[in-house]
Amino acid sequence: MPYGQPPPPRRRSRLVITVVVIVVVLLVVGAIAFVFLLPAPAPIQVGQINIYAPDLVCGLAATPPYYYPGFNNSTGVNMSFEFYVPNFNATNCTVHSLVTNTSGFKVTYAQLPLPIVARSNATMNVSILLPGSSFSGNLNLVFD
Repeated sequence: MPYGQPPPPRRRSRLVITVVVIVVVLLVVGAIAFVFLLPAPAPIQVGQINIYAPDLVCGLAATPPYYYPGFNNSTGVNMSFEFYVPNFNATNCTVHSLVTNTSGFKVTYAQLPLPIVARSNATMNVSILLPGSSFSGNLNLVFD
């Protein structure tokens, strides 16, 4: 029995090869963009700002039951805030000082002394210098 010619080798379609190359290139470009173009998280990440007073000034507790939402920012920035400071007492009170015991942060300005009428709030403007290195946690402000 005579042998005929073998069938021609199967050739992959150019279309399939082109599609595969395009998909691979898109995946590589997407991975590079994901790694290099996503914004880095802010180096200063404050979860919340705790406000308390160890000597119970204006009825604020010695442990932080009173707090404000946190923020994200860059290192070394001087940020300004406006806080509503409560007076839980039945008599007028005055806040005389404000410090932070959170490492790296520094109160650079506080609108003091701040008199607060009984059972009301007063607005306090505060500026805080953020740390020069990364931070993630809560910021404590201590009133006196």
